[in-house]
Amino acid sequence: PLEIRLEPREWIGFWAQYRQGHWSALEWVERGVRTHVNFDSGEFFARLLATRPRAFVLVHNHPPGVTRPSWVDYRLTERVGTMARQFGIELKGHWIVGPHSEDWIPPDFHRRELQERNA
Repeated sequence: PLEIRLEPREWIGFWAQYRQGHWSALEWVERGVRTHVNFDSGEFFARLLATRPRAFVLVHNHPPGVTRPSWVDYRLTERVGTMARQFGIELKGHWIVGPHSEDWIPPDFHRRELQERNA
């Protein structure tokens, strides 16, 4: 929704996919400031595990509008995917939204692709 895209502070959350196949509403986990949000993996996974999902999409915003993933975004995707696998939960990807654009990090991106993209 537009109001989520226009949020002036950066936030991070998820959509959970339940065992029956349907998806949850967006669950905001943390709100930060305009330029960043602190990611607390304990809080994130406590909230995620409470939904008992089979899969989820990590989602956050870039309030300034440039949605091209940063190195930090890729690293976060990698970290969250690794932790999720330990719980038997599938990370479907990382969606980054801005006021007028969006970008996507697939869960199986490769570091070589990242280096080529940022070259």
